[in-house]
Amino acid sequence: MNYRFVKVTSFYRNFLRYYYSTNSQLSDKSYTEQYNKLMEEAFGWSNYYQLHLNKLGNEAFEIIANADHLQSAWAKEHNLAVTGEELLLEQFKFYKPEVAFFQDSISFSSSFLKQLKQNVPSVKKIIGWCCSPFTDQQLETYKLFDFVCACSQKFIEVFNKAGIKSYRLNHAFELSLIPQIQLNNNYPESDFIFIGSFIGNEDFHKDRISIIESLIKKTVNIS
Repeated sequence: MNYRFVKVTSFYRNFLRYYYSTNSQLSDKSYTEQYNKLMEEAFGWSNYYQLHLNKLGNEAFEIIANADHLQSAWAKEHNLAVTGEELLLEQFKFYKPEVAFFQDSISFSSSFLKQLKQNVPSVKKIIGWCCSPFTDQQLETYKLFDFVCACSQKFIEVFNKAGIKSYRLNHAFELSLIPQIQLNNNYPESDFIFIGSFIGNEDFHKDRISIIESLIKKTVNIS
């Protein structure tokens, strides 16, 4: 069974500022042209959910909710004078998805999720994502999702205790990037590459920090 799917995310603000400042003419372009150029950067999860789900016969769309120039272009092309969550709600009404997946779940308010359920009847499932620490208030917001995917078993345990249906979804690598890396790789060779963050909390990255520290002591070339 195929379905319509919308994934909503946010890009790091610093990346968006840098990208649009170094591509100053882009903000005047159409929504499609801006979108395609941004996706060429393969930032974060990029639009790989959209691409792979479409290959499977679904209709999938990606929304970068905090890409202001991009969102403004969409609003202008659809004769809308709204921004932020109001614009996002209009996009859901336009795309009419059956499944909504919020990658940056904690950036969206509980009131917006309630409005989405009330005003977009096509939406049958709302999925959340968790891969960073959250507050008690944000935990309450997670309860509004039909289920939440998380990258850590610790988060799964917290969600289960709170009565939130959740599933483990491990990190992955997009294989289509490999040819691009091989063609456009101007970086020096490294023995070991780390991509991620360090949270100095007993419940989070203690083992990760310990491993990296031990590699540094062994003079492993780390990027």
